[in-house]
Amino acid sequence: MNTEPLSPLENLLVESEVKKLMNVYCRLADEFKWEDWAACFAEDAYFNLPGTFGEMVGRATILKTCKGNMDHVYAAQQHYIVNVDITAVSRDEATATGNLIFVGISDVSKPTEAYQAGGRYEWQFKRINGEWKISHAILNFLWNNGQDADAVFD
Repeated sequence: MNTEPLSPLENLLVESEVKKLMNVYCRLADEFKWEDWAACFAEDAYFNLPGTFGEMVGRATILKTCKGNMDHVYAAQQHYIVNVDITAVSRDEATATGNLIFVGISDVSKPTEAYQAGGRYEWQFKRINGEWKISHAILNFLWNNGQDADAVFD
């Protein structure tokens, strides 16, 4: 691994690439493209959703668990990642935090009956074969509106 310090321009480029990965991660989940969504993770990634799906290790387990718990619950969903703070950057690794706002609608004919939740992500990213991947993620949910919560988090 190259440990030489990044120039300011290189630092901005890495931050931009990592933010793009976060946006793709959300878009693919919202489009229910679970296999493509799972490809945002490294093969040996760790993903923890305390109090919900728990600890998952490996891309295949992450895909099976998240798709299995989410795919049948919502007809439409939106993930928003806000207040992103990329706290450490190198050529091949980055860490970040961000806030999640999630909205899921079970029945599109009833758009006012939405499940909403919010939480905080902690991420670690690695560049693998020139491509950024999520290597470690923790999502701590802080709140929800209670509607349909059991449909996802049983």
